[in-house]
This record gives sequence, structure tokens and C-alpha cells, in this order.
Amino acid sequence: MKVWVIGRGGLLGNSVEKQCINFADIYSPTGEFVWSDSAQLQTQIADSCTQFSEIARDDQWAIFWCAGKGTLSSTTEQMSEETRIF
Repeated sequence: MKVWVIGRGGLLGNSVEKQCINFADIYSPTGEFVWSDSAQLQTQIADSCTQFSEIARDDQWAIFWCAGKGTLSSTTEQMSEETRIF
């Protein structure tokens, strides 16, 4: 199985990845995502999705999205940029 944990540098993503190591090959994109530049981030995510799909091919796979700034108290306006990128 191939697993990609997006947001692996954060608290949640790091914990998820540590658990996945027990049963899967972890995909790590080359370079870090530039979260402050939405245009560059969209390109990086698209390129990484292509690369991950080539690596995973016919194998079982999973993607865990553990990234983002949102919380239960975030407003719609605060989340609009993240929603657009997703």
C-alpha cells in the first residue's frame, strides 16, 4: 500500500504518518509546499498528485489531508482561500 500524508509536518499529519509507517510505503513529494503562494501551491499539489499516481499505479493507496489552518471556530471568510485551493 502507498500512503501520502499531506500536512505531515504538523501535529496531526506527523502522528498519522507515524501510524502509516507500520503498514504502508510513505510517499514524500520533493520539496516543501509553499502554502503562502496559492498559485505555486496549486501547481505543486497537481504535480505531486501526478507523481503519486505514477508511484501508486495498481497498488492500494490512501491520501490523508492533514493540512490547513481551519478550526471549528474559523469563519467562512477565513476558510475561503483554503476552500478555493482544495
